[in-house]
Amino acid sequence: MWILLVAAFAVWGVAMSMRAGRRLALPALPLLAASVFVLRMLLAVANVSFGPLPGIDVDAVALLEHSERVVAQVLEGGSPYPWTHRYSYANVLAPFALVASGDALALLIAAFHALLWTAVLCHMAWIGRHLGLTAGPLYAVMLIAALHPPSLLYSAGALREAPLILCLAVYARAILSAEPGTEVGSWRAWAATAAGIYLHPGLLALVPLTLAMPLFRGGRRGRFGMGMRV
Repeated sequence: MWILLVAAFAVWGVAMSMRAGRRLALPALPLLAASVFVLRMLLAVANVSFGPLPGIDVDAVALLEHSERVVAQVLEGGSPYPWTHRYSYANVLAPFALVASGDALALLIAAFHALLWTAVLCHMAWIGRHLGLTAGPLYAVMLIAALHPPSLLYSAGALREAPLILCLAVYARAILSAEPGTEVGSWRAWAATAAGIYLHPGLLALVPLTLAMPLFRGGRRGRFGMGMRV
């Protein structure tokens, strides 16, 4: 079952990047996204086989154990961890513990994080085009971001960096798409804010920015960002 989910995440990521590549005139985006997905999965295999790799600390191992513990608690009539719990991210990973355990769970979560990183690359591509970047510099930016060693290692483990970065990417896109005089923030900005706060309380700093979103003047008309909305 877990292998089918890994395959589904891979197919989903390819389809997402192909769609973004067609829309944004970036034909190499699917190849870049697929290569990064495979690289992250290879690191995950190395991590479970020879790890923990440098940079994947004890929290990544603990989160795997806590995700299984959350499932056990809920099945026994208990509750997930509270938001303030150090390993509250285990609540997000807990559904995966229903279909896998041990090394299989680690690989399944790595595939999930690789899918989230594919989504990050697609949002980065939109943001770059919106700001008027041409294909060459934009590919370079995405490649540097995708191959940043901490991001590679954290996404190969059970750490929360992949969804955190995705929340920030979605938020940046919502900010850039804001039109003067619109409602207080967009639903995507508020969703990214809420998810980001759950993952890290430090992102409470996004709340005043979201409230002030009507003051942002979006719709910068780059070559491929002709007032494009989210």
